Amino acid sequence: MQATIKDITTKKVVATCLDDGTDYNLDVDKLIGGDWKHQPKAKVQEPVKDPHAWKDLMDVSVIKATVVQRLQRALNQHRDQNKNLELFQKPKGVTAAADIAKDKCVLIPLTNKVEVVKKAEAKAPTASAIQLEVEEHDGQEFNVTLQPPGVHVPFWLMKVTSERDDANMVLVKHDKIVVARNPGKIEAGENLILYRPEIAKKAPEPLELASLHPVKRMKKSTS
Repeated sequence: MQATIKDITTKKVVATCLDDGTDYNLDVDKLIGGDWKHQPKAKVQEPVKDPHAWKDLMDVSVIKATVVQRLQRALNQHRDQNKNLELFQKPKGVTAAADIAKDKCVLIPLTNKVEVVKKAEAKAPTASAIQLEVEEHDGQEFNVTLQPPGVHVPFWLMKVTSERDDANMVLVKHDKIVVARNPGKIEAGENLILYRPEIAKKAPEPLELASLHPVKRMKKSTS
């Protein structure tokens, strides 16, 4: 044992153990005679607070992987995400480089940022996020949201609006995810504007709204 002497008399020595910081009152005669031996205190083991945390980790990982696979399957069906489009990063936007027929522009919210949270613990998603259907896994429900990635993806570059008449792109379900599709013809030179009615209900975020860049209004369906 290594120790520092804290106090000493003709009969007693007070030494502080450098290993555990404990003070020991030692008898000088026993110490000199070699009769005293250091008996270190047994270390108390601290139990793991959540021994099943690994299960939640794996549940979330499985759901994330499943969502990314769905995005990939959608991409396999619509490989050229940039076809007939011009992309702009500042200010952000997507413009048709040629006429695009109805339902021929399908943009996928490609991302590696998939957030998975237990439904009971989930908070309201940010305005820029895309919330998907609730996922069930091993008896639990999870909220799944997609966030913009760190690279330029046509879907995430589109401007958005909460006004249906100002939009020429809408969200549609596809294999338990959503994609953006044009329900009408888009002419060359038009900005692609995505209809997001929920953004009108959220606190303002630095989204570039379509009202600053008007496009030709869509004809309302008579059905």
